[in-house]
Amino acid sequence: MSWGMRQIENNHLSASEYQRKLDDFRKRQTEMLDNETKYIPPIIDMKSAYSKVQQSKVTIPSSLYDATTTKTYK
Repeated sequence: MSWGMRQIENNHLSASEYQRKLDDFRKRQTEMLDNETKYIPPIIDMKSAYSKVQQSKVTIPSSLYDATTTKTYK
């Protein structure tokens, strides 16, 4: 086999090996994503709980409110 043909063959083998590794990588990434997103719990509907909180007359003490907020002004 001549030198030029050997270079062409080596380049083809290198390109096909690279493509195979790239395909394997993409397949692994897709499988990982599928496994991680197989079960995503549903979003809880909090409308009724929020309306109960709005209707409630219970308040928290202002000292507790001040201690748990980052508001630096009054």
